[in-house]
Amino acid sequence: MGFATSKSDSSLFIRQDLHGLVNILLYVDDLGIFGADPEEIDCVKSELAASFDMKDLGDRHYFLRIEVIRTPEGILISRRHCALSMLFKFKMMEPKSVVAPLYRTIKLHPKTRGACELKSFRQIVSNLTYLNITRPNLIYLVGLISQFMSQPTIEHLQ
Repeated sequence: MGFATSKSDSSLFIRQDLHGLVNILLYVDDLGIFGADPEEIDCVKSELAASFDMKDLGDRHYFLRIEVIRTPEGILISRRHCALSMLFKFKMMEPKSVVAPLYRTIKLHPKTRGACELKSFRQIVSNLTYLNITRPNLIYLVGLISQFMSQPTIEHLQ
């Protein structure tokens, strides 16, 4: 079919030819087929269906918990629903508004007063890690608070 494996991700297959660019992203038993030309995408689907038992689920609105929004200008990916679900789950629906998630001048310390529940803290960090895909401004924050996974305190959640 003429696809080559991406050098940066072994689950991404790329084909560039006269008809344009088509990408196939493989995740367990799901395929995401992306490209600019709908006819070329249909052609790839037909070629795959000839060799594999598959079902076309149509246009994706969600892929790997990432919301895919089509606009006239292009495609927007968002984790808004995921972020809102996380805020609701951890009872943080009225968060403080800030310019940056964490200022680099703030120093967190391991042994402060006010221990917090370990399981909840780990779930919050896990959810924040998942948001990093579409919210790279959280990477520093998540890396910093991840250092306190064994003994989190209230200070680490504020």
